[in-house]
Amino acid sequence: MSATEQLSWGRHTVCVVRSARRSRTIQLQIKQQQIVCRAPEHVTDGEILEMLAEKSDWITRQLQRPPAESKHYVDGEVFRFLGHPCRLRLAYGAETHVQRIADQLIVTTPDTTPVWIQAALTEWYQYRARAELSARVTHYASQMPVAPTDMLIKTYKSRWGTCYADGRISFDWRIIIAPSGVVNYVVVHELCHLVRMDHSVQFWQLVQHYCPDYQAARDWLRQHGKTLAV
Repeated sequence: MSATEQLSWGRHTVCVVRSARRSRTIQLQIKQQQIVCRAPEHVTDGEILEMLAEKSDWITRQLQRPPAESKHYVDGEVFRFLGHPCRLRLAYGAETHVQRIADQLIVTTPDTTPVWIQAALTEWYQYRARAELSARVTHYASQMPVAPTDMLIKTYKSRWGTCYADGRISFDWRIIIAPSGVVNYVVVHELCHLVRMDHSVQFWQLVQHYCPDYQAARDWLRQHGKTLAV
């Protein structure tokens, strides 16, 4: 069983969910610009307010992040590819086909319903992600003492890439919506994990060697990562 109540914290209203199933930890989440706190039944309001104060900087950063864009998949809507805005153009045709010409994404399809357009765009972005990321992996790996055994394209909830102990690396295809420099950082990050499977000082020094402006790319992802959607 769980009970939900509201708790005032400064100018914010916090949704507190107490549960008998939660034994010790207090979890903070930001959902649609709402602060949510999940806590055990025995935790007092004072303890929750204390944690909120400790996490105030993190909460502020989360609340300042722009929400994910709500897409409508209509003619003229703007999508992004490697950071560049592309205007969606819909055309009727017997077979579904997507192509990028200059600053336009042209979707030719027999069905212009949003679900169909989204599926067509997702397939196109995943195809382009494989090509773009493969080229960048080849470029940076040639400069480093690494040789990835395979590159995978996946969909992740809370990460942009992964490195496996067997030498494989994988990326979330949506990263190619981001600016080119951010994509380069993500590629370098995962390749560096083939040298060091940690986030030590030495790891970050290696990242900086191959991607000197990596900190700006990290900051960009923190601020805009949730907007990378198709």
